[in-house]
Amino acid sequence: MGTSDHEAELQRQSDELAAQQRRMDELAVQVGENRKMIGELQVHGLVSEEHAAQLEQALLSSRTIGTAIGILMASRQVGHDQAVTILKEASQNSNRKIRDLAAEIVESADRGELLDSRGAATSSVLGDHARG
Repeated sequence: MGTSDHEAELQRQSDELAAQQRRMDELAVQVGENRKMIGELQVHGLVSEEHAAQLEQALLSSRTIGTAIGILMASRQVGHDQAVTILKEASQNSNRKIRDLAAEIVESADRGELLDSRGAATSSVLGDHARG
């Protein structure tokens, strides 16, 4: 790979990471707005405390899944759609909920276990879908 090819690849990766960061920032804003709305509904007695807790958990799961997708994009050097496909297929093949698998991916990344862009470090979490 020549210098200009390498620079172009680095720029593409930088652009992908910037796009992922924008999506994460947009999600953070949306989560904040949703939390505010849940609080307002609860104040007006339109949502029970139990239902509000369930909605909060759903928001947290959504953010965790988004984070896991971003981690897969960066560690596997794939686009958003391919990262989603990897996560879905791993979930189906392991008979685990996407939110549980996503949480494990995030926890693994926190421990520094998802550093191999070739997928070796992710194989314990994603099984066969970590390769390729």
